[in-house]
Amino acid sequence: MTNSDKRALVEECRKSAMTAKEWCASKGINYSTYMQWLFSPLTRFESSTLIEVK
Repeated sequence: MTNSDKRALVEECRKSAMTAKEWCASKGINYSTYMQWLFSPLTRFESSTLIEVK
């Protein structure tokens, strides 16, 4: 699975109405694996999801 694939799955989870644990269980993804994706520098989201403060 590519880093892009992982980022897409993290985004899908974030957009769902479920908790991360519920979403992982529904997709058959180990919660610990999901958390590694979420906090990995290789799959971390771009700063475009943040608002710049001046």
